[in-house]
Amino acid sequence: MQRLLLTTSLILLTGCNGIEIRTNADTYMSDKVKSALIEEYSLAEVRRSNGTLLGSVSANSCQALPSDAKPEPASIKKLLKIKTHNLGGNAIVFENCTTQNSAGCLKFIECDGLAYIVPKHNEQQEADTPPYTPNHAF
Repeated sequence: MQRLLLTTSLILLTGCNGIEIRTNADTYMSDKVKSALIEEYSLAEVRRSNGTLLGSVSANSCQALPSDAKPEPASIKKLLKIKTHNLGGNAIVFENCTTQNSAGCLKFIECDGLAYIVPKHNEQQEADTPPYTPNHAF
């Protein structure tokens, strides 16, 4: 009986040897983190914060079949945040989302934005504060 149990265990263990499990969990989590790091600003807020423009970003989504998910501006805006992060930015100004007619799409939405680097509050405060220089009285 022990031999049978040992043989069965070895077969099961060696049967799984070489099996590779592939997922997109790392990409999913990476994109989720990237989009969470990007803050939404209005154009006036970016100007008040001395933001630096990195460039335009755009993304779109197409519903090709009735069974496909309908494009949603929220998911497209998440893509814009990921693109902003990939450009090295930490802020985005959403410009617009438009529904358009597109060949092969039942519904097509495109969104545009501007990617920025905006100094954080403490970074801005440090930049505005002169360096400390001690005065030595003799």
